[in-house]
Amino acid sequence: MSMKTKRHSVNQNASSDEWASVAKPKDVQTLNAMEQTSIRALVSYVAYTHGLEEDVVRGFVQTRFHADDVKNISSADYDNAVAYLVDFDPRQAALQREPTASQNEPPPEGHE
Repeated sequence: MSMKTKRHSVNQNASSDEWASVAKPKDVQTLNAMEQTSIRALVSYVAYTHGLEEDVVRGFVQTRFHADDVKNISSADYDNAVAYLVDFDPRQAALQREPTASQNEPPPEGHE
């Protein structure tokens, strides 16, 4: 039996408050070794090009994709994580909180 999860569409109209309180499902497939290496390399490159510490950029990525470590980012979010790092703007990183592919549950009631 496969543990892969289906890719879900994302409600692009959801506010950041709605998505901030949505928990990541526990059975989500995380990044494989090659994807982890790619994300770590991009984190290093982005940190170098923007004159930041790698821990700072890694922290933005982990916060953005609701992971306690880069290796725990959902594999469904891999393309989004790459795009985030390619387009990384340190001035906007802390302000942008768009939903990610792994956040497939509707927001809790009262957050409309």
